Order: sequence, then structure tokens, then C-alpha cells
Amino acid sequence: MMTSLWPSATIGQIATLFDSLHKTPAYAVTGYPMIRVTDILRGYTTTSGAVRVDEITFEEFSKKHKPTTGDILFSRVGSYGNSSFVKNAEPFCLGQNTVCISSNRSVIEPFYLYLFLNSPAASQQIEALVGGASQPTISLKSIASIVVPLPPMQTQRRIASILSAYDDLIENNTRRIADLEEVARRLYEEWFVRFHFPGHEQVRMVESELGLIPEGWRVEKVGEVLQRSPAGTTYKKEQIQETGNVIVVDQSTADHLGFHDAAPDHLASVDFPICIFGDHTCKLTLMVRPFSVGPNTIPFVGAKNLDTVYAFQFVQGLVATHEYKRHWTGLCDKKVVLCTKELATAYGAAVRSMVHLVLVLTQKNTNLRAQRDLLLPKLISGELDVSAFPEPETVAA
Repeated sequence: MMTSLWPSATIGQIATLFDSLHKTPAYAVTGYPMIRVTDILRGYTTTSGAVRVDEITFEEFSKKHKPTTGDILFSRVGSYGNSSFVKNAEPFCLGQNTVCISSNRSVIEPFYLYLFLNSPAASQQIEALVGGASQPTISLKSIASIVVPLPPMQTQRRIASILSAYDDLIENNTRRIADLEEVARRLYEEWFVRFHFPGHEQVRMVESELGLIPEGWRVEKVGEVLQRSPAGTTYKKEQIQETGNVIVVDQSTADHLGFHDAAPDHLASVDFPICIFGDHTCKLTLMVRPFSVGPNTIPFVGAKNLDTVYAFQFVQGLVATHEYKRHWTGLCDKKVVLCTKELATAYGAAVRSMVHLVLVLTQKNTNLRAQRDLLLPKLISGELDVSAFPEPETVAA
């Protein structure tokens, strides 16, 4: 709810909106990143995982505007109403159904506008402006009509300063999570793809139907390693501890590729259940708190007593290729090379501390988001006086 003490203006009055081209280009293996609707998520804009386009396409899609630091990206169609803030000026272009909002910095602080677009007051307006029978859409004209409260510039900047401290901490934690996941992945590849595991010099290579593999390793189908359990299962804490490993495949969207969704009181667990979410990007997530299996899911239980983190990595390696996009039968029929139980356990022990730290950082981010989202509407509305808040450096993680 906007305070009557502050004036207001529409986005069209305080910013310039740049619509993207209304077509889908040919993508490239390398080149410039293109930010699409699925890449626009709350937080700082990232090109990690974005598709690439060649230079000619990049220039074509950048004719109207090249996004720069302080711009806001906004999604119009499908997952409409999402926005992200451009913090770094890395060159990228916009895919179709996206909008770039460039603020008039003489009247509005860009990060304050970004914060408002993520507030309940903005969400209510966005929902009222959405149209489209088959696919929800918000037009450029409607985005321009969204009304924004305009406190004094000093107040805008103070609000931005207070809440950006939370987003900065979240970004730092997210970067550390990505680094830890990358280390775990690279160690897996070194041991189980390149076969440079501890003591590999003393192990001879033998023939298999998948080529040369270390002696003592075996070839099995994924479906023989992971047993499917009934759909509609709810996994409680006791069931998780009993089964040890739970892998769930569905078609929803996960936050990121890797370990996720921890509860601190579960961190001492030796085995971690796994929840694998497979949308068009085949994102995977390791879960450690109780969960229910929702629609369009295929849960698997067990990994023949293999360490769960090892099982997570080898399945991750399979689905990350996109070869098994929504074809889980094909995934189960896939033959894979499995190491010995002892080596899988050794890998789990080697990365367990990384997994624990990822889970701790993930929980910290959950807490930071909750604190930020609690403060946001109260600061935007003027219910809370910004002068009562400490400097950003004192925000606890």
C-alpha cells in the first residue's frame, strides 16, 4: 500500500522502456549471451546458462538498446512480471518477450525501481494488467502504466542501500555455492571420467561393452541402479533416514544446478536424499528435508548402497547433456559405468564437507531472502523509517 505522503508517477514517466525483437533467432555454440524470459529471475542479472548468438544476431537484437549497469530486465510473456537488476555491464542482448527498463536517474534511483517491481504493491498492479487467454502476457503499454511511489531521492537511495546489502550477500553466497559445486563436479570427472582416482596407477584397465574400464568396475543400466518407487509418495524425515537415497525426476524448475534446500538439523546425516528436477534445462537439486512428490514426477529410491553424492553426480552427468529431456524411460535404459562401492564412498567423503557448506550457504540465502522480503513492502510504503536502520555493512548473514 502506497503512502499518501509521497507523490507517484508511472514507469513510462520516469523511465524509458525498450522492447525486444519479436522473433526467435538461431542460437550459436559460442558468442554473445542472450537473456530470455527464463533467465530473468529476481536478483542480479546473470548470463550463466544463457544461450549464445553470433555477432550479427547480437547487433541486430541490440539496435534498440544495449543493456547497461542500472537497467532492469522485465519478462512479458509466460513467466510474466519477473525482473532482474543489471549490476555488471557484460555485453548481452535481449531475447523475445523481454523488456529493458532504463530509469531517468534524476527522478528515480534504478535499484529502488527494481525493488518496487518486486514488491506486493507492484505485483497487484501487474496481475491486474495481464491479458492473454492461452498465454499470460503483459504489454509494453501496461508496463509503462504501472504506478510507482516517489519518496525523496535521498530516501530512495537509503532504501536501495538497505536492501541491496541483502542481495549482495545472497549473490556472494550463490557464487560460493557455484564454486563448491564446480569443485565437486571436476573431482568427479577426474576420478570417474578420466579414471585418475586415487591408486589408479595400480589398477589395470579391462574391456567392457562401453570400452576400457578399471578392473572391478561394472556396466549397468541406470534403471537397475535406481529403483522406481510409487508416485504420490510423501517422504518424511524418518523415511528419508530409512531409505537413504531418494531421486525424484519431474518437470518443474529448480533454483540452480546442484545441491539445494537444506535444513540445518539434517546436516549431520551421512546419506542425503536427492531430488532431481528436469525441466528443459535439466536442472538437478539435492534435497535433504522432507518433501512430497508432486505431479509429473518419477521418484527413484536406492542406489545399490552407493554413496548418494556419487549417485547424484553420475545421474547429473547424464541428464545435463539434455539427451534425456523428458524421456525418463530412455534414461533408465542408459548403460553406465559404475565404480566400486569403496571408491564411491571415498568420493563422498572427499566432497562431504563441500556439500555441508553448500547446504549451510543455501539456508543462509533462504533466511536473507525472508528478511529482505519482510522489510521490502514496509520500506517501500514508508511504514518503516529508513533512518532507524543500521548501515548495510552491519546486516548479518
